Amino acid sequence: MMAESLITLAKPSLGMGAGLLAGIPEDLFARFAEGRDGRLQANHPAWIIGHLAIYPHAALSLLGDDPAAHDGAASDLWQSLFSRTSTCEDDPAGTRYPPKDELVAAWTGETTRLMERLVGVSDEALSAPQPVERWKERMPRVYDSFAFLVGAHAMFHLGQLSTWRRVAGLGRAG
Repeated sequence: MMAESLITLAKPSLGMGAGLLAGIPEDLFARFAEGRDGRLQANHPAWIIGHLAIYPHAALSLLGDDPAAHDGAASDLWQSLFSRTSTCEDDPAGTRYPPKDELVAAWTGETTRLMERLVGVSDEALSAPQPVERWKERMPRVYDSFAFLVGAHAMFHLGQLSTWRRVAGLGRAG
């Protein structure tokens, strides 16, 4: 039952993300948005989607999966570019961040893999105590971590993407 609720929480982010990503050209994907009042120095689509792509590994490690067993979003390079301690940088040359298609494929693929892995996970496994020390106070159970990562965390960053679109003059998602 708990795993099903997590899958239900994760699905809307993929649909919302697809709508928000539609129409963003590659040459703007890793750029700070230029608005009427100047440059918005805030997370751009490349950082947002790369950031969301690395967290399914963190969540799955709570179930005993080895994040090092996967390429791409679990790599040291992606961790350095997209972790919570990284800094989003404007990339006018398009050389710092992976291309849009690679980032989007990683995020959708890893989120889908997470949902598939959750099928059949027991309530007992998800009710286990939080093993990550820095998360214990805010998220005491494994379930709480999953709910945060696939729900609030994903939607928070997709909200940033929505704002970036508006400032960049791309309008609201279709």
